[in-house]
Amino acid sequence: MTGTTTAGDAVAHLLRRLGVVRTFGIQLGELAVVPCEDPDVAVLLADCEGRLNGAFGAAMLDEAILHISSQPGGTANPLLVESISELAPHCAALGYETVPSTAAFFLDFDLDAPLTEADQLAMREPPPVPEVIARLDESFADLNVVVIVGSGVVRSEAQDVLAKFCAQSGHGVFNTWGAKGIFRWDDPRHLGTIGLQSQDFALAGAHEADLVITSGVDRFEASPDLIGSYVIHDSPPDHLAAMVATWSPRESGQHPLERGFYDIVAGLLRPLYEMSSGPVNPARAALQLSGASPHGGVVCCDAGRAGFWVARAYPTGIVDSVLVPARREPGTAVAGALVATLQGRPALAVLDEDLDERGIEMTQRVIETARSLGANLSIQSWGEGVTTPDEHVEMCTHAFAGGPEQWHHVGLDHSAFESLVDLAGPVVAWGGIEVESESRDPGLFDSELFDSGSLDRGLFDSELFD
Repeated sequence: MTGTTTAGDAVAHLLRRLGVVRTFGIQLGELAVVPCEDPDVAVLLADCEGRLNGAFGAAMLDEAILHISSQPGGTANPLLVESISELAPHCAALGYETVPSTAAFFLDFDLDAPLTEADQLAMREPPPVPEVIARLDESFADLNVVVIVGSGVVRSEAQDVLAKFCAQSGHGVFNTWGAKGIFRWDDPRHLGTIGLQSQDFALAGAHEADLVITSGVDRFEASPDLIGSYVIHDSPPDHLAAMVATWSPRESGQHPLERGFYDIVAGLLRPLYEMSSGPVNPARAALQLSGASPHGGVVCCDAGRAGFWVARAYPTGIVDSVLVPARREPGTAVAGALVATLQGRPALAVLDEDLDERGIEMTQRVIETARSLGANLSIQSWGEGVTTPDEHVEMCTHAFAGGPEQWHHVGLDHSAFESLVDLAGPVVAWGGIEVESESRDPGLFDSELFDSGSLDRGLFDSELFD
């Protein structure tokens, strides 16, 4: 940094190092700003921006609270910092995080004050951290090894490193839902998305494995307790290839038992994908979302039944084409879609029709913020009904085409859910979800949500409001 710089400019510079391109709420330094008077919405938008941009998002609140995050629903007690020299090391530490994380700071100093000499020294680029690479002896090659990767591999841009690991070791990889698209859905190295249901890790062989290798895994998507292995080696994403560099290259498919989980789940989903008549089922709906999503498009979901089906059944080979949160945070679907829209990406929010009161409240507050910014959201609410696959395709096509704000009710046949529970156990993601759906009370939604703006209430099935 050169020339005369204020403390506010220095904070903005530290944020740019973390990949922050703007603040939500109040402007900070020369960073762009998205005005937002609702602090809860500003924080959630920052969370989603960090999740979608592979770096961090930031919200500046009341000129004193700085929220930095890449985890929708992430929380942190604000840490009091009294100078740039105190803040800089904390920001540097955040830069080394691979999995989604959250930090908050109470900036107890004058943002318009010039930098002190100590502050200028603290603003220097942090030195690289010495790395110790743990190499696995080639004797491990003959053991029963299960490999699980998470969103940290995506955030570290370590896809090429992962590909080299697979080529050297012959192993495929399971991914948590935060790393969907790390390999194409039909790539033999892709062994399936796990962590959603109680028996996923057992069906994947983790409970009987000699060794489970994890990398970049968010603990909210796959905790060690759920993985259930006695021996877990966690590798930084950038170290994966070096870990097996001394092994003789092995052909993929050398470990045939790895495909068991994929084949079991695909055996249930494939007939659902192929059902082209009657009410659309959630797996088919997820497939059609994927087919309709254009280049750069993103589908954003809340935690719940819709999020579960998208995480389980949405086929993709593009990272960050789906946002399904690791933590339950009301309003995430519309907040993610708003952030993506502000980024210039085609976006669709998918949420459950029977939101609870907190979910309705936050969804409405985000929609009101979107309207104040002139951003048009496309939303699908999934519930019970008789929407046909062809009707849903048309909805998806319109949703990604842009234009005025639109909200489509999708009436689904949820009967396959119990079969999936019988196959892989109850849903454990987000603390679980209800097996039986309840009829949504349209009165829970504030009428202003439908009567203001350009939202076409007629897009809903009229029976929903009778």
